[in-house]
Amino acid sequence: MAYFKLFEQFTNESRKRKPVYQVYNFLSRLSPVDHDKAIKELVNSGIDYQFADDHDKKLGFITVDKNVLTPEQSTLLDKWKKIGDSYGRQNIPYESKNPKDIEKFIMQLPDTTQSITVPNKSGDFVGSEEFHPSKDKNWKKNAIKHMNDAIKGDKEVYNIELNSYTGGPIRGYASWYLKFRTKGSDDFGKRMAAGEYGKLD
Repeated sequence: MAYFKLFEQFTNESRKRKPVYQVYNFLSRLSPVDHDKAIKELVNSGIDYQFADDHDKKLGFITVDKNVLTPEQSTLLDKWKKIGDSYGRQNIPYESKNPKDIEKFIMQLPDTTQSITVPNKSGDFVGSEEFHPSKDKNWKKNAIKHMNDAIKGDKEVYNIELNSYTGGPIRGYASWYLKFRTKGSDDFGKRMAAGEYGKLD
C-alpha cells in the first residue's frame, strides 16, 4: 500500500513538472519604446522564455513554460499581454507637423525593423529611398537626413506620418514608411477613393 501511495505521489509531482507551453505574441504588438521596456522587464524578472524557431523570433513570438512561472512572472506576462492587445487593436500612425518629433519616433524604432521608406519629396509618384538596418548601421540617421532634405523649403507639407505597412500587429518587426501630407496629396487620395481614376483593383 505504501508503495502505491509513493508511486501516486511521484506521478502527481511529475505531472506538475511537465512543461505546459504557452506562446505570447505581445512583443510583436508593442510600440518600439514599449517593446524595449518589455524585453528589459522580462530579462530582469528571470523569465525563461524561448523562441520556437527563427520565424517566431523574427515576429517576436515567445514560448514560456507556465509550470515554472512564479506568480510575479505570470502577472508581468499578463500585464504586457494586455498592453500588447490594446496596442494591436490600434492602427494609428506616429504623426506630427514638426520634423523633430518624427526624428524622435524614428530613433525609437528597434533594430529588428525590416526597413523604412522615405519619399524623395512631397507629392504623388515621386520615388523614394529605402533604409535597411541589415545593410546600414546608420540607417536611422540616414533616413532622417533624407527626410529633412526632402521637405526642406517645402511649405506645402502640413503633416508628416510614420506608419508601418503591417499596422499594429507586428510593428516591432515591421517595414515602415513616411508620408508627407499636403493638400494636393489629400485631394488626390480622395479622388482615388471616389473612383475618379478607375477601379482600385
